[in-house]
Amino acid sequence: MRVAPFLKFDANATYLDAEFKEYSSILANRTVADFSGNTMPRAPKWSLTSSATIDNIKLGESAEASLRVEYNHRGKTYFTRENTAVGSQGGLNLINAFAAIKFDDGAWELRASGRNLTNKRFFNFLRNDPFATVGEFRTFEVSALLRF
Repeated sequence: MRVAPFLKFDANATYLDAEFKEYSSILANRTVADFSGNTMPRAPKWSLTSSATIDNIKLGESAEASLRVEYNHRGKTYFTRENTAVGSQGGLNLINAFAAIKFDDGAWELRASGRNLTNKRFFNFLRNDPFATVGEFRTFEVSALLRF
């Protein structure tokens, strides 16, 4: 939603009811386990993505600036069908920021960004064994672009 020529808000909320209705499986030890009623792996009930953008800011005669701040939330996530505490992760909140200055009608541009600014430690994927992939730690980037 653009509320002013220089201010825009974006938001997306998702509710996911991803529960196994009926699900039984044979485990490695040849016993039967019933996972009915458990939440599906990697399916948080709530997710939210939102941002605020300030753009079209004139800086003199030949420069224009923009700034974007993002807030992302992911609810509690189970990584396995068993829905155990060790195979889960509580709610996650991430903040990212991006800034840019364009010069000479976009002929060249300076950019800076920071992701996971609160340096939250989290998993993208986790199993009940030592295998896991961690989420991106706090990162910063600065770049210059030249268009010709």
